[in-house]
Amino acid sequence: MTLTHRLSGLLLLAFCHSALSIPTAVPVGTTYYDPARAWNGFILFPGSDNQTHLIDMSGKEVHRWKYEGFPAWPINAGQAKGERGHVLVQLARREKLDEVASPGNGMVNASVAEVDWQGNVVWQYGSQENPVHQHHEMQRLANGNTLLLGAALRRIAGYHYDVIDNTLEEINPQGKKSGPGQWPIT
Repeated sequence: MTLTHRLSGLLLLAFCHSALSIPTAVPVGTTYYDPARAWNGFILFPGSDNQTHLIDMSGKEVHRWKYEGFPAWPINAGQAKGERGHVLVQLARREKLDEVASPGNGMVNASVAEVDWQGNVVWQYGSQENPVHQHHEMQRLANGNTLLLGAALRRIAGYHYDVIDNTLEEINPQGKKSGPGQWPIT
């Protein structure tokens, strides 16, 4: 090995070492909060621990539900018989996944649910046998129904394979879909 190769190797090693010395810690929680300039409230979010968290403006956890959200969605007390603390969550993931399933496309989700503050299931839609494939959006509507953005494998003209297509479904409290065409996606 020549002296040039050795010096090049030492320079590369020194450069790599200095690159590794860059701090890797990233601040978590609330980094700055000015109560006089911010609207005080709460933040509901799905955590990487597959649970739904409610935090205050200081970053302190107020409550946690053992279910993940994709995303979790708060339900107005007026739509939950006057009770506060009800949320829509992802109740279960599919046990047996389709080949195309990935966490971001909804094909992983089996069922969604409304849970109360204690985590008790109040309402549920979907199952392992009839998965809901909900992803990225769900809301309780003023009429008491639940609107879900979902995914479905469909054969579309011009393709020789199935593609993942979006669906929009309105589900009533009894778990029945509303009539076809009410929420068309064009």
